[in-house]
Amino acid sequence: MKCIVGLGNPNKKYEHSRHNAGFLVLDRLAEELNCSWKNDKYLFSKIAKCSDNKQDVLLVKPQTYMNNSGQALSTVVAFYKIKTPDILIVHDDMDLPLGGFAYMQGGGTAGHNGIKSIYEHLGHKPLARLRIGIGRPETKLSDLASWVISPMDKDSLKAFNSILLELTDSILFWLQNSTEKSMNKYNVFKKGK
Repeated sequence: MKCIVGLGNPNKKYEHSRHNAGFLVLDRLAEELNCSWKNDKYLFSKIAKCSDNKQDVLLVKPQTYMNNSGQALSTVVAFYKIKTPDILIVHDDMDLPLGGFAYMQGGGTAGHNGIKSIYEHLGHKPLARLRIGIGRPETKLSDLASWVISPMDKDSLKAFNSILLELTDSILFWLQNSTEKSMNKYNVFKKGK
């Protein structure tokens, strides 16, 4: 079973925030794979069980808020006995421009609290990651946290929505291939703005 985990915050006010890029991508992927979400309080997550070319796929949206994503993921991994190479973490990344995305294997947290929490709960394993560019604010903000959790403006949301199909296609490719092949194919595919 492959497990794709989208990171975000489970509150209506964060629905279209930059920090919820992982949730937004998984919602689109669930539509593509024709599966629906169920809230699993025991696993602290919204779960969608899907299949792709006869392969079982588990989509996970942790409901523990970003900073505690690892609590939910470690529970899901233990319950379903998922192996590290079968996990893909989908999350926002300020170091990539809006409209850009890149695959990576392992790596540091770059200050991302969701990734930090996952490493704390699962250990610093070489997890596959799909980093989705959200860019940085044009003006210097003293509090980047409030920028990432505030709703995207109309232009940013439009730019983000324009890459959703490419992102879901890339995940479907990852499901049938390796992270390395996904890096080779997609990391030069879209540079963003």
